[in-house]
Amino acid sequence: MKRFNKILCLIQLDGAEDLLKKALQIAEQSSASLTLQVMLPGAVSALAAEQDNPEQKVRQRLLSQLETSPALVKQIEALPILLCPGKPVIEAVSAVVREGFDLVLKEAEDPDWMDRLMGSDDNHLLRKCPCPVWLFKPGAPKPLKNIMVALDFDHTEHPENVELNQTLAELGLSLASSESADLHLVSVYESLEAGMLSIWSEEPEAFRRTLETAEYERKQKGMSDLKQALERKVGKESYDYIAPVTHLVQGLPAKKLTEMAEQLDVDLVIMGTLARSGLKGIVIGNTAESVLGALKCSVLTVKPSGFVSPLMPD
Repeated sequence: MKRFNKILCLIQLDGAEDLLKKALQIAEQSSASLTLQVMLPGAVSALAAEQDNPEQKVRQRLLSQLETSPALVKQIEALPILLCPGKPVIEAVSAVVREGFDLVLKEAEDPDWMDRLMGSDDNHLLRKCPCPVWLFKPGAPKPLKNIMVALDFDHTEHPENVELNQTLAELGLSLASSESADLHLVSVYESLEAGMLSIWSEEPEAFRRTLETAEYERKQKGMSDLKQALERKVGKESYDYIAPVTHLVQGLPAKKLTEMAEQLDVDLVIMGTLARSGLKGIVIGNTAESVLGALKCSVLTVKPSGFVSPLMPD
C-alpha cells in the first residue's frame, strides 16, 4: 500500500546517520521522494548565508560523516537539501505548505525528550504541521517489532474520527506489513463512578454497569466496523496476514493507552490529533497530550482532514 509521496526529513548537521537510514527506508517502501532539511545552529547559519552554494558545503559535511557507508553516501548525494537557518518549526511548516510534503520525519530532541516534550520544538511541530509527523525516539529499534494504533470511537462528539480512525489503521497495517511487525488496535472507554450516578438512579451500581456495558458494546461495534472496512480496503488475504490484535480497555484513556504501550513493548504509537472547530490551529487534546507526555517510544501523529496550520497565511 502506498502511504506517502513526498517526505521531508529534518536533520541536524551532525549525528544524523541513523535517521537518514530510516528515512531512506521509509521513502523506498512508499516509492516516495525524500528531501533533507538541515537545521543549522545560529552561528553556522550566519556563516552559511555568506557562502556561495551553502547547500553543497552542507552536503559535503554530511557525506564526510558517512564515509564508512558507501551505499548511503551514494543515496545522499542525489537528495535535494534545504537549509533551515531560522526556527525549525516555522521553516518545516513553510516547506510543507510550499512544497506539498505529506510526511515529516524528525529525531526527537534528546534521550529524555518526553520529559520535556510539552513546550518544545517537537511539540510545536506536532501541533502546527499540517501533515503527519513521525518523531523517532533516539536509538529506536530497526526494524519495528510492535506497533500500536490508538483509536477513538466517539463518533457522536467527533464525527471526523470515522475517517481519521480509518487513516490511522491503514497506516498501521501498511507499516506492520513492511516492517514485519505485530499490530495492535487499541481503544479505551472510561469507567463511571457509581456515586456520581446516584442522583439519576436509586440503584447507581446497577445503573453504572448498564451504562458501561452500553459503552463497551458501542466501542466493540466501532472496532468491528473498522476491521470490516480495513478488510474490504486491503483484501482478506492481506488483512489476515497482518492479523491485527484488538484491545478494548476500560479506564482513563491517557493512563490506559500509556500502560498498553508499555505492556505490549510498543516501538511506535500511531495516533490522531483533533482540530479546534472553526479555528486555525490544533488542540492536541487532553488525552493525546497526556499520552504524548508519558510515552517512551516513537510516535506518528496524524491530523484530521481539513486541518489548517496556524502558521499558514490567511
